[in-house]
Amino acid sequence: MIANQRTKILILILLTLLLGAMLLNLQGEYTGYGSAGTHDFIAYWSATRLILEGGNPYDRAALYRVEKGLGWPEERPWLVMNPPWLGIVLAPFGLLPFREAVFLWLLSNMLVMGLATYFLWRVFAIEAKGRFLWAAMAAAFLFPQTLSAIFSGQVSPLVLLGISGTLFYIERNRDFWAGAMLVLTTIKPQLICLLLPAILLWSVRQKRWGIPIGFSAALLALLFPLQLLFPNWLPSYLVSIMGSPPLDWFTPTIGGAISYYQGATLSWAKLLWVAFLPVVLIPFYRQEETDWPAFTSLLLLLTLPTTTFAWGIDQVILVVPLLQIVAWLVSGGLHGRAKAMIVSALFICYAILAIQRFILRTNEVFYLWTPFLVAAIYLSASLGRAQSTHGEAR
Repeated sequence: MIANQRTKILILILLTLLLGAMLLNLQGEYTGYGSAGTHDFIAYWSATRLILEGGNPYDRAALYRVEKGLGWPEERPWLVMNPPWLGIVLAPFGLLPFREAVFLWLLSNMLVMGLATYFLWRVFAIEAKGRFLWAAMAAAFLFPQTLSAIFSGQVSPLVLLGISGTLFYIERNRDFWAGAMLVLTTIKPQLICLLLPAILLWSVRQKRWGIPIGFSAALLALLFPLQLLFPNWLPSYLVSIMGSPPLDWFTPTIGGAISYYQGATLSWAKLLWVAFLPVVLIPFYRQEETDWPAFTSLLLLLTLPTTTFAWGIDQVILVVPLLQIVAWLVSGGLHGRAKAMIVSALFICYAILAIQRFILRTNEVFYLWTPFLVAAIYLSASLGRAQSTHGEAR
C-alpha cells in the first residue's frame, strides 16, 4: 500500500513537471521582466536577495535599485508586505540569478499546486476512495486564479499548500507535521486570520499539543536564520506596514470595494473579520468534535471577503471548497438535476473569471463576487448532498 502511494506521488510530480515544461515552452524565451513568472516574483526575489546580503528588504531605495536592475519599469519599488521570514522560505531561489530563479519558481509553483491538490483530494475524496485525481487536478489547475497566481510568480500557492498539508496531517493524527505545515500559511496572515486562531485554539482545547509544538518549531526554524541575517527584522517590518498600510489598498474585499466606490479609505470596513472572530471562535471552542475539512472551507469563504486585504490571485485558496464540491460530484453524493446545476454553476464561475482575468483584465476590486458565488455553489452542493443522503436513508 505504501509503495503504491509513493508511486502515485512520483507520477504526480513527474506529470506536474512535464506540464510546467510544456507551459514554459509556450511562453517563449525569457526576455526579462514581463516574461512568465516575473511580475510579482521580482519583488519577492529582490527582497530575498537583500536579506541574504544582510540588507533591509523594506528599504525602498535598496529594493528599487535591485528591481530596477532587473527591468522593473515603474518609478517606485514593488514593495513586499509579507512577513520577513518569507525570505528564508525563498532563500534557495534568492541564491540563484533572477532568470534561473524565475524558471525554477514557475516549476516549483506548479509542483506546489499539484501537491496541495493531492493532499486535499486525500482528505475530501474518502467516498471516492482517492479515485478521480485527474478531476481534482483539472479543477485546481484550470481555476483562473490558479493560473494567474502561477504565471505572475505569486506565493499564494504556498499558503494553499500550508492549509492542505495541515488538513492532511490533522486527519491522520500526525499533529507535529500539521503544525509545521501551518507555518506556511503565515506568509500571508491576512488569508488565515480566522483559520489560524481556530486551529490553534482547537489544538489546545483537544490537548493535541503536537500542533502548537510543530508550529512553534517550524516558525523558530525560520526565525533563527532570519535573526542572523537581518537582526532588525521586526521593527523594520512594522515600520513598513505602518508606512504603507494595507488599509489604503483597494482590493476585492467588502472593505476594499466600499472604499473604492467612496473614493476614500474606510478603515473600519476593512476590519470586518475582527467582528467575525468571536462569532467563530466562541461557539467553536465549546464543540467537542470538528469536521475540519468542512469548517476550513467555510472559514476561507468567510475570510476572503471580510479580511483587511486580499488580491484576486489570493483567491487561489478557494481551491479548498472547490475540491470539496468536486469530491461530492464524483463520489455520487449528487444526482440528476442537482449535479447538472452544480457543474453548470462551476463552469460559469470559471468562464467569467477567465474572461475577467485574461481578456478584460478588470480592476482587482471586481473579483469580489468570486467567494460569494463559490460559497453559493458550495452550500447548494452541500444541501443537495444532504437531501440525497436523507432520501437514500428513507
